[in-house]
Amino acid sequence: MSLNRLNCEKIKRKLSAYIDGEINIPKKDIISNHIEKCHICKGELSVLIKQNDLLREIKNIEPSLGFRTGLWEKIKEWERLKQENEEAIKKTRLKWLLPVSAFGVIAFFVIFAFTLLIPLAYGFSSVKKHEPIYFVVNAFSSLHQKNILAPINLINYCNNCCKALCKCYQSKTNKGCICGGCENEHKN
Repeated sequence: MSLNRLNCEKIKRKLSAYIDGEINIPKKDIISNHIEKCHICKGELSVLIKQNDLLREIKNIEPSLGFRTGLWEKIKEWERLKQENEEAIKKTRLKWLLPVSAFGVIAFFVIFAFTLLIPLAYGFSSVKKHEPIYFVVNAFSSLHQKNILAPINLINYCNNCCKALCKCYQSKTNKGCICGGCENEHKN
């Protein structure tokens, strides 16, 4: 790139400021001298001056009388709809909260009742007084400091119930294990 062309690029970048009077006097004189000698920069300056003149001729556009009022009404309506949407989402969440919680509580009590009532259903109360208590304690021992909702813990709980039932059966009948899954088999 020639020195003159590099100089032209610098001048072109400053032409808008030159037109607006934002250039100090020494730089303004340098730009004026360059424009007098360079027909490319002179043409660029005339294009920018014509653009500025056209832009000055454009009248300011005033919004209609109700524009601002309408704009603020639309903004308020949007905020109202947003708030209604958030409230609907909260209601939907609350709508599911009660049934899910109720199901969880019912499931817990069904499991708990199963644990307490199975010994009575199988007639273990006629064995020894401590056998139903042993069954309940054994069944719940797998849940000590564990989460019953975790599938593996629920499986352990069911296995312990099975073993406790088998143990009660074995002590009542003096027979061996019938479930095949416990370590409490009696040897005849």
